[in-house]
Order: sequence, then C-alpha cells, then structure tokens
Amino acid sequence: MLNKKAGQGAAMPPKRRFRGRWILYAAAAGRLRPSFSSWPFEGRVGMRRPWDRHHRRQAPWWQPTRGSPLGIGSKDAPVVLIEWADARCPYCALFTQETLPTLLKDYVDSGKVRFEFRDVAMFGEQSVSAGTGIRAAAAQEPFHAYLTTLYGAAEGHEHPDLPREKLIEFARTAGVPDMDRFEADLGSEALRQAVLASTTDARRLGVTGVPLFLAGDRVLSGAQPVEVFKQVLDEALQAAETK
Repeated sequence: MLNKKAGQGAAMPPKRRFRGRWILYAAAAGRLRPSFSSWPFEGRVGMRRPWDRHHRRQAPWWQPTRGSPLGIGSKDAPVVLIEWADARCPYCALFTQETLPTLLKDYVDSGKVRFEFRDVAMFGEQSVSAGTGIRAAAAQEPFHAYLTTLYGAAEGHEHPDLPREKLIEFARTAGVPDMDRFEADLGSEALRQAVLASTTDARRLGVTGVPLFLAGDRVLSGAQPVEVFKQVLDEALQAAETK
C-alpha cells in the first residue's frame, strides 16, 4: 500500500488487518490510544495513565532496549528511534538507502539519537531467515554494514528473493570477520526463535505494516521524507531536555 503524501510502506496480508486501521497497545502497561486514523499515519501516542518509568518497565515490547546489538549509536542518547522492519520490505530498503544515512550523520554520530532495529518477519520464511542473518552479523558487530548491504541490494517495489546463498554473500561484502561462525549462526535455532519472538512482540503492539517508527511519543509509518524524521527527532530532543 502506498500513499505518496504520508509515506511509503508495506502492509501485511488483509487477513491480518483489523478494518484497515492500526491498533497499538502494550497489554501490561495499559492501552495506547493512537491519535491517527488509517495507514499510513503520523501520530502521537497517548496513555490512559502517565507514561512514566514504572509503566515503561511494564512494557518491554515498546521501550528501547539500548543494549541490543541491533542498534547504532550511544546507549546514553537522550532519544531512541526504533524501526520495525522486514528484511524483504522494499520500503524499509528505501528508508535505509535514502534516509538513514542522513539521520546517522546529523543525529546518531553526535550522540543525540540512538537507532534501534526490530525484526518483523511478515513475508514468509525468507524473512525469518534474513532476520536470522541480520542477528548473526550483529553477533560479530557489523550490524550496520550488513543491514546496509542487504537493503542496498533491493531493487524496485517487490519483495526480493533472499536465499541462504545471498545472505552469506551479504556477510562477505559487509566484512563479517568469521564467516564459519556466521554460516553456523545462520542455522541457529536460537536466533531464528529470536526473530519469531520479535515478530510476535510487534504483532502484540499492533504492527501490521512496515516500516514503522517510534521516537519519543511520536509514531511514523512508511518511508517518510527525511525532513519529517528531522522534525520528529528535533521535537523529541526538545522534550527530552525538559524532563
């Protein structure tokens, strides 16, 4: 599904949609009530109760992990930009190719923002395998290089074919130091289950299309223009300074 004005993104099959709308919630922390309507959207998350530290601890699916290897930037950054994405999503690739480099240069490299990636395996077993590959690369630290290489190979608006051979080729291109370990980890059931668990967590939050982003209390859907991300991050940084 595409909306040029609001942003670009890939949605799950209709049977996984709920009346074409997003439902974001964290069960243990109380309901999140989005202030937006249908997909794609830009909105602000509201809570029935204050979104304080106690409730953040009760919502592990929603809060930044900061220590995750699937991240770029300082763990102490005042703002965390979270992306929910599928390795086979063409609009996730568009964000990584065209927008993420600017955000890394202007916000992450300076320590103001940390970027975190969350798996959402929406498009079949190859999405799960590719997510496993991302985690296998991250276990040896070149997460950013692998993610850039994987998405850099995407072309057009179709879901790319990502067999095991391509995932291994991406690892070599990204400079993963121990290829034997990478290939072993690519078959790791523990890493595969981690991808599936991340996908389950995303569905509990109501994620039905990717890419989806969260910065502070602002939610963005789709491959929005870089100016939109800058505005949201600037507002999140300003809000963080007042806390």
